[in-house]
Amino acid sequence: MALTGFPLAKDRSRSGKSRKTMNRKADIMKLSKRILAVTALCSIAAMTGCVYDDIDGCPTRRYVQIRYDKNLKSADAASSEVKSVNIYAADKDGTVVYVKTSSAAELSENGYQVNISDLPSGNYTLVAWAEGEQRNTDSYMPISVIPGKTHVNELKRIIRRNPSGEVEKDLTPLFHGMAENVDLADFRTGGVRRAALSLTKNTNNVRIILQHLSGEPVDDKNFKFFITDDNGTTGWNNTLTVSDSVSYKAWSVSSGSAGIDKTALTRDGQTEIGVAMAELTVGRLVKGHRPILNVYNTHGVRVISIPLRDYVLLIKGHYNSTMSDQEYLDRQDEYNLTFFLDKEDRWVSSSILINSWRVILDDIDI
Repeated sequence: MALTGFPLAKDRSRSGKSRKTMNRKADIMKLSKRILAVTALCSIAAMTGCVYDDIDGCPTRRYVQIRYDKNLKSADAASSEVKSVNIYAADKDGTVVYVKTSSAAELSENGYQVNISDLPSGNYTLVAWAEGEQRNTDSYMPISVIPGKTHVNELKRIIRRNPSGEVEKDLTPLFHGMAENVDLADFRTGGVRRAALSLTKNTNNVRIILQHLSGEPVDDKNFKFFITDDNGTTGWNNTLTVSDSVSYKAWSVSSGSAGIDKTALTRDGQTEIGVAMAELTVGRLVKGHRPILNVYNTHGVRVISIPLRDYVLLIKGHYNSTMSDQEYLDRQDEYNLTFFLDKEDRWVSSSILINSWRVILDDIDI
């Protein structure tokens, strides 16, 4: 009769082991959940923002956001215009310690964010040189950088030209961005550091149209087009630190025609007008400098000569009046200028069309 208690004791022993096993499984599940939570939080930190929970194991991620909204529409056009970017980081002494290059595919895939998480923790000056759709692979002299030795002052872009100092080809669009004293230090608990670089476009497309007042065709072979400036070298901070003269030649010259309304027929009953057209691409137009547009005939006689920067600022307009002249020049990147000629192919200098604005001129000497 006393033996009836032994099976109960054995059952209690089994029950204790079972509880221990269950507790061990519960501990393992809690630990697994904690590991998963840490992993998830690190992933969220990498994608969305800083995580301030005191959780070890989340490294600080660093990104540079590329924007190009410094245009007349104030809309971010980086995805359509910027095709590659080089990011340079310089320390407090101005020494370049880091370089990162991103292609169009990489920029697009990452939402125009450049991952610089391998940059050591610290405060930096960031410089970006970016390019658009490639027009010519040799538009600019390459920048040679040795991290730890190259100084930020050496991050300058020089426009490549022929031995005569002329640019004969279309230039690949060039952009610049910069930010100083950028805090990219590690967070104690991990998270994300983001620096934003707003780009300035450093190239401008200039189209010249020559039209006879009579409507008679203009022979494009009778003219040569140049813009001269001293903006051949741009410094790391997007200033023209040296006077570097360059002559931009028209890379495209052609003729064309356009129909006119019957009510606007010329005296000879013409139904269309013929024009000569030229396209030039120039570097950044900078206030305080004086780029000159010159048009010559085949005899070497100067037909047109105007200070380009001064003329394009004439059409800044009421709605852009709050901008500084330099901001307007940086936001506008395309200029169309129409000049009217007499029957002797001389410029009738009383007026000019600039981006569809008619500008009336007085006392112009050429």
